[in-house]
Amino acid sequence: SGEDLIGSRRRLESATRLAAFVGRAAGVRGAQRARRALRFVVDDSASPMETALALLLCLPVSLGGYGLPRPVMNMRIDAAEYGRDMAGSLRVPRFFRGDLCWPEAKLCVEYDSDAHHTGSERIAHDSWRRGELELTGFMVVTVTRRQLYDRVAMDRLVRLLAKRLGFRVRRREEGYEERHRSLRRMLLWKK
Repeated sequence: SGEDLIGSRRRLESATRLAAFVGRAAGVRGAQRARRALRFVVDDSASPMETALALLLCLPVSLGGYGLPRPVMNMRIDAAEYGRDMAGSLRVPRFFRGDLCWPEAKLCVEYDSDAHHTGSERIAHDSWRRGELELTGFMVVTVTRRQLYDRVAMDRLVRLLAKRLGFRVRRREEGYEERHRSLRRMLLWKK
């Protein structure tokens, strides 16, 4: 089923393979539009909401996005320490995957979905994981579904990310608000 594919870490497609396909479909209706859209494809997203978050953050202002630099999705981050506890079991995995990462800025955004990040055990694990990622030198920012759907919360998040990235958010030109609302409706299935 589709849900099984979404939950798996198996890559469904890549920007390179999509570009090759669009190149072979040069005369087909919509191929030129697809070629333009490929500029914004980011490989290795692990969920539709990670994809929506990345697009909302990184699409250009002219398309209603915030215009931040493109992240590396689900980047491997080697653990700071690797050892065994007194009973001999492994304490820390060898590596983690950061949902949206800007390696040069040592910045990692983790999307915590409602489905996979609730309950005391999961919350405790997520807190531990954030601490482990921070031990590697990364600043970890968590984004929840509620934040993603809240325009004011997202604006504040973007200011934080831009500051950490040393990026100046472009001044919003005329028509931006409508483009942004339209993009949010499309990405977040909001009416």
